[in-house]
Amino acid sequence: MAKSRAYEETLKELLVDPREAAEYLNAALEEGDPAAFLPALKDVANVHGSVGKLAELASLNRESMYACFRKTVTHASAASTRCCMRWA
Repeated sequence: MAKSRAYEETLKELLVDPREAAEYLNAALEEGDPAAFLPALKDVANVHGSVGKLAELASLNRESMYACFRKTVTHASAASTRCCMRWA
């Protein structure tokens, strides 16, 4: 478990830099799959403020933003997922 913590700490340190955060998001977007992009977006949101702030910037309510971050992207949250991907 120590390795996992080291990874998370290193990731947080890298994502503080806006250029690194943008590169991280771009790499996730290149996957073309919301299941790859949305966790990356959540990582960046957590480092740079909060999910609530991200929701505000994306013109979504917090509940819709959290729906974007569910591990399983369902048809019910497809519209929210598109909004998240368009915003990024």
